[in-house]
Amino acid sequence: MENRGSVNRWKETTSLIVIVTNLPAPYRIPLFNVLNGALSRIGLSLHVIFGAKSEARRQWHVPLEECEFSYTILEPRGVKVPGAESVSFFYPGLVRTLYQKRPVAVITDGFSVATTKLWLFKTLLQTKHLIWSGITGMEPNASHLARRIQRRILTRSADGFVAYGSRAKRFFLKLGAPESRISIATNTVDTRFFEIESERWKKKIGSSDEKVLLCVSNVTRGKNISGLLEVTRHLANLRQDFVLKIIGDGPEMKRCRQLVSSLGLERFVSFEGFKQRAELPKNLAESRCLVFPTHHDVWGLVVVEAMAAGVPCFVSLNAGVADDLIRHGENGFVVDFSDAERVARQVSEFLDNPALGADMAIRARECVRKNANLDICAQGFVRALNLAGAVKYPLMSGNI
Repeated sequence: MENRGSVNRWKETTSLIVIVTNLPAPYRIPLFNVLNGALSRIGLSLHVIFGAKSEARRQWHVPLEECEFSYTILEPRGVKVPGAESVSFFYPGLVRTLYQKRPVAVITDGFSVATTKLWLFKTLLQTKHLIWSGITGMEPNASHLARRIQRRILTRSADGFVAYGSRAKRFFLKLGAPESRISIATNTVDTRFFEIESERWKKKIGSSDEKVLLCVSNVTRGKNISGLLEVTRHLANLRQDFVLKIIGDGPEMKRCRQLVSSLGLERFVSFEGFKQRAELPKNLAESRCLVFPTHHDVWGLVVVEAMAAGVPCFVSLNAGVADDLIRHGENGFVVDFSDAERVARQVSEFLDNPALGADMAIRARECVRKNANLDICAQGFVRALNLAGAVKYPLMSGNI
């Protein structure tokens, strides 16, 4: 399925940049809109190729009507690997679509099937190829020999690299990517939406003595919700005046509910179910802090959303975002959730110090404004295209 997006802003005669990614996620559409605007100002246009419109484990509403860029959705064909928490997409028709469009550069998402196809058909397509990734090498199965070899081969072939953050950049370097061709495009969302909407809800709700800890997550084994419940058990031994609200759903939900019951935490834990993006600012406005207990996350966009909303975060040291946006003790906390008792004490001390929470809220929001907005991310993509030699446009202040 193809859509020309804003036809009056998209021209076949303009040099085309193509991004290939798996799904039209609602948090990515605002980024692609901003990137399309940045590219148009330097004589380029953006086309996004999605591997599918959706997949079974995703419950979000996809606002395709908000797309200001042209896009193609390939026939959905993916495989759910038993035991895995993601789907592998095969991108049927990708090479044919790219051959017809003749882009000057193609940016593929991670070390995916799409990236492998670009490696195989790069000579035929005669285009620059960039890899956009948040992979840090800490994920499960990263040490498998075949995976390491595949990633090194794909890295050696690519012309440029777009990293989510510092950890992803270090992994590109470990794979052999030249530092001169790596650009960081800080992984982010529409932070203005979360800032404005959360403030609106805070004014509507008013002050409250309720101490809400918020977790927004897929409920999978890798997200470590069970570890968070262990923290909650220790916190309940220290105080009784809080509630942990868990927003999300997933295959571990039944197990987590059973764990809450076995630990006797029913009065302290509330499972709120899945919520759409537009519903989250209200929950963020009601919360004292966000807890992000993941075993491994290449980034952690919900942390960016919370910081934009002025909500301090307790972030797992296993999350990529911890290196780039969290300043421990200043705008949030980087913690080891495997030490549940210690994390519980840290949370309790934080709840007893509302002045610290207020200061952290201001610093968290300011950090996101300066370092993780959509314009900064778009600049990272344009810089990557320059470094790869895909475009010849001098990057100066104010260009984009």
